[in-house]
Amino acid sequence: MWSLKRRVVVTSILLALMLAFMSFFLIRQIRNILWKRTELFTVQLIEKVAYDIDMLIGTLDRAASHLAYDSSIMNLLEGKTTESDVERVNEALNQTFHSLPEAVKPAAILVISKNMEILASTNPDLKGRYRILGVEWITKVMASKNESVKITGYSIAQGIPLSNSWVINIARGVFIDDVYVGMIMLDIPTQALEAISNQIDIGENGFVSLIDEDNLVLFSTNWVDMGNQFKRLFLPNHDEKSFIAEIDGESVFIVPSFSDFSGITVLGALPLKSVFAPVQRLSKNIIIGVVLFGVLFIVVSLSMVLSLTNPILQLVKKMKEVEHGDLSIRVSSHRNDEFGFLEKGFNTMLDQVQDLIDREYAATLREREAQLNELTAIINPHFIYNTLEVIKMRAYLNNDEQVVEMLSQLARLFRIMTNRTSRLIPLREELEHCTIYLGVMAYKGEPEISVNIDISEDICDLYTLKFLLQPLVENSIIHGLHNKNFGSISISARQQDGSLRLVVTDDGEGFTPERLQSIQSLLDGKKNKKQRASALLNIHERIHLAFGSAYGLSILDTGPHGTSMEIHIPVLRTEQGEAE
Repeated sequence: MWSLKRRVVVTSILLALMLAFMSFFLIRQIRNILWKRTELFTVQLIEKVAYDIDMLIGTLDRAASHLAYDSSIMNLLEGKTTESDVERVNEALNQTFHSLPEAVKPAAILVISKNMEILASTNPDLKGRYRILGVEWITKVMASKNESVKITGYSIAQGIPLSNSWVINIARGVFIDDVYVGMIMLDIPTQALEAISNQIDIGENGFVSLIDEDNLVLFSTNWVDMGNQFKRLFLPNHDEKSFIAEIDGESVFIVPSFSDFSGITVLGALPLKSVFAPVQRLSKNIIIGVVLFGVLFIVVSLSMVLSLTNPILQLVKKMKEVEHGDLSIRVSSHRNDEFGFLEKGFNTMLDQVQDLIDREYAATLREREAQLNELTAIINPHFIYNTLEVIKMRAYLNNDEQVVEMLSQLARLFRIMTNRTSRLIPLREELEHCTIYLGVMAYKGEPEISVNIDISEDICDLYTLKFLLQPLVENSIIHGLHNKNFGSISISARQQDGSLRLVVTDDGEGFTPERLQSIQSLLDGKKNKKQRASALLNIHERIHLAFGSAYGLSILDTGPHGTSMEIHIPVLRTEQGEAE
């Protein structure tokens, strides 16, 4: 069987493990929630970048379409120009250029002839000085009559300051009677793309790349070489809105968004360690907190267990010592809680047990002393019987009938006194003893005494201790009526609350206050060493020994008109002492 201390310790450890499991589960839930929200948020951000780029290119495409149908530009490309036409071309280009918002304003708007010569430009330095390179894409423009062509990765012209940057060129062919005569070209520099990409924060160590249809990186916030790896990463996962791939040995969360309109793929990438860095920090803090709380919980639990078990173990140890018979053991108690109450109760119980043993031992000694006195008083009763019979026969031979009668009464009384067959006798026999005693006392020349017995027949059949009434009658004669020529003694009995109360009353002198106080102190158990045991005390102690401290002898009344004493015993119906 496990001790209380072990049970509490095991319970504390189980609770700590349960807390650790719940913390682990909580961390997993937080990780999953963070991952789902990060995935959704990143997809939305990348789609927004793709949408903004489409809006940028769409705005410039509409501007190019508008210029492609301008009559002055058509005349310029057809070679039918006047001074006023040139002015109108420049005015149309500048008006379109300045009407565009700053966020989508191109680096330059060019009018290019079919011979790839710059005829007009919003940048006057370019006009007539440079020729367009990269003629391989011209066929695309010539084949696209009613739509623009997006060309990426090419400079506008050799020697332009922007030529070192990747650009997106929007070219719109100009056709007159279905004949290609030239094109309108708008240059979108990387600054515009960078402005759009920088509007979002994809997270710590994350980056955004713009990749064209030829897997060339047009722009990247981190300039990671994603172009060469795009096919390897994207093609196996082209149906996914997001996926995880290995880049340079590191797991990266990738979100691609391809635009059919612009042909550009916006690629958002975020290292997983950056995604889960907050969770890892939170997990670390939670683990540290759980460990500290678990240790603190176990320490506090052990402290509480010790505070609970130590008093119990001390009490159990003292109980075992008491089991071996040492009743002097006491528990030192300085607590004011329940354990202090138990310790004080334990000490009180031992005090009461010790007091009970002392009283029981004293009662046993008194009983043995009484028995010894009784045995000492009964010295060879057969010899006394024989002696009384000899005296009785001598009186009979001398015709002294009074002496014969007195000796007969005395022998009868003595035989009753020495009969030890039972300690309980019917009340009827006890009254007979009193009658015999009064008859013997009459021969001694004691005052004439009248006896009144007021006891019903059913009460006379109840049982009582032997020689309870006779000593009281004797006490009344010796101490109450000894100075009177005539006196009376009444004996009554009644049942009350399951008890039998016997009252002996005389009309003698009564006790003096000093004598009454002395007797009362004896009856209360305050016996002085100088005081001798009296017949009243013997009656009181015999009743205590036989029936308990709830019963005994008491003095009801005393004074110049007599004394009344009451015996209180249980109602006994049989000789075996069966009470009601």
